[in-house]
Amino acid sequence: MKSIIKTIVPLTCIFIFASCLKSSKENDTKFVLIDYKYGFNNELNTFNDTFIKNITGHGRIKIKVHFNNSEQEEIINKALSIGFFDMPDTLKINNRYFERYSDSAAAEENIQSLRIKYKNSDRKIIWNGVLPYNNPETQTLAELTFLIRKIIESKPAYKSLPAINCSSIQYYFRILIILFK
Repeated sequence: MKSIIKTIVPLTCIFIFASCLKSSKENDTKFVLIDYKYGFNNELNTFNDTFIKNITGHGRIKIKVHFNNSEQEEIINKALSIGFFDMPDTLKINNRYFERYSDSAAAEENIQSLRIKYKNSDRKIIWNGVLPYNNPETQTLAELTFLIRKIIESKPAYKSLPAINCSSIQYYFRILIILFK
């Protein structure tokens, strides 16, 4: 009887450990890939699990970010519900279409983009400036970008980034003034 217990207990432990290991690997699957450039040189890239935050006074800080299955499902469900993969490649905002810019002009003009790759679909949308939430043509895309930013900002690695200081706030106000002239 003791020998049976000595055999069964370790085998049970091994079985439980193996099943936990298997389920944790299943939760780590990347099935939605995102490259999202927004704000002033902020970039999420789940192709390589990185997020780069541009913080005045600290420069661009790179951290590791990974979306779990439920976060990926939430993003892709939103993208599919708004018809993201059927949207045009460029958006007309404030009565002007996005125009091709060089990298330096793109930084000055606040060019933003969102690329999502899911199964056989791969779409990249580019726009200039802030997406107007009250514009019916851009409201759904704005909702999707808000969702992605909410998920990024909920991550412990993001929360560990340096706080925005007073000079950073002044910087963002100057940029807003430039954008809305």
